[in-house]
Amino acid sequence: MESLKEFINNIRVQILEDTSEKNTTKTYLKAHKASGFRIGDRVKIIKKASNFENGWQDIWIEEMNSCVGETGKIIGDCDSYGFLVEMDDSNYYYTFPYFCLEKVSSNTPTKLLEFFLRFIKIKEV
Repeated sequence: MESLKEFINNIRVQILEDTSEKNTTKTYLKAHKASGFRIGDRVKIIKKASNFENGWQDIWIEEMNSCVGETGKIIGDCDSYGFLVEMDDSNYYYTFPYFCLEKVSSNTPTKLLEFFLRFIKIKEV
């Protein structure tokens, strides 16, 4: 029978192993691949991420803040660095972790289409 000290030490080791496993690159990659995102998908940036959050191997820079709530197109899969997204309203692109993205339906009108629909409506009046 193990002593109380050994028992507590074993529990500490198990807790540390569980915690470190949650934030590894390997764990991130599993979830990244299971996310279902593909090159060509239209996505919305739904939230900010912390640097290296959940095993993501990149940092969140200040310029990315303006992308939250905006849409873009996935133009690359950078594995543990996230998905490369080209933003709709600019020529900028950034790598975002899968957990900051939400798929946008392909039948959702783009801003250009919305503009033309408004133009036609005005012309009819």
